Amino acid sequence: MALQALLAGKGGCLDQGPRDTSIVEGNLQHFFGSLLIAAAENQRANISPHALDYLTKLLVYFQETAQLFNQKDVRIPVLADMLSEALDADLYRRITLLRQMGDTSLMVSGYFPESLSRRSVDLAYYQKMGGIAYYHLGSLSEEESIYNELSERFIKLSEILNEVSEQTQSKDYSISKLLEFYSQTGSDRIFEKLKKQGVIPFKSPKKDRIL
Repeated sequence: MALQALLAGKGGCLDQGPRDTSIVEGNLQHFFGSLLIAAAENQRANISPHALDYLTKLLVYFQETAQLFNQKDVRIPVLADMLSEALDADLYRRITLLRQMGDTSLMVSGYFPESLSRRSVDLAYYQKMGGIAYYHLGSLSEEESIYNELSERFIKLSEILNEVSEQTQSKDYSISKLLEFYSQTGSDRIFEKLKKQGVIPFKSPKKDRIL
């Protein structure tokens, strides 16, 4: 597989070889794509169509393993180990591992943040490691790539994914959990949720860039 194909997002985590394009998958892409566009507009986030398309494909792919993130006995990869292995690997293996690391971090921090309640690391850790993974991917190309945006806007993209997650899954976050999310992200959206429940937290510094 050519290096440019991998960097363009045609290998690694999302595509595991030739796959039949089904009606169900096509419907999912349209479904998630529409929700992502609406969430980005709702949050007044200036996200490129390429980044939204990347998130759409991630959501379709991760639907196959969605239940795994909420099971106690399932081990989510240790991101520090993945990064160490990636940086020591040959170029093609490095690209694959960095994509897996970035994609997993984005989905866990955005779509499945509640899965972290039973783990020893927090939301901020996944956001930081995911941003680092995409940053390294972007640095492998001399040209501007989708991974530069994924790294620079990682936190905002995870917030967009979280809004989509709330619309597609039954979630009822406690005030303490919302406060935890807010303290780690400074999200305006989480702040508004807390206000609606009568809680006005101390203003947390707004975070958007990882690096």
